[in-house]
Amino acid sequence: MPLNKQEIDSLLNKTEIVYIATSTPNGDPHLVPIWFIYYKGKIFFETDKITVKFNNIQKRNKIVLCFGGKDTYIVKGSVSWCTEKELGFPRSEE
Repeated sequence: MPLNKQEIDSLLNKTEIVYIATSTPNGDPHLVPIWFIYYKGKIFFETDKITVKFNNIQKRNKIVLCFGGKDTYIVKGSVSWCTEKELGFPRSEE
């Protein structure tokens, strides 16, 4: 059963880790956990340019995210690239 916006917001605001799946050039799946930020209805994450994940996304730009616990949710999509400056996240004072 699909979640409504409030349920999605609640789930993603309390979730710390999501699993991201990509595929390698020969079609093998690549699955890794990542930390992410859920901000203004979008999921943001970063990765080094030297990772398998980055290479896979750059070549095929198709991902699957899996999050949840006892109840698990899967989201299919693609990645939009941006720099940290473009994000406009509020800065936390430490």
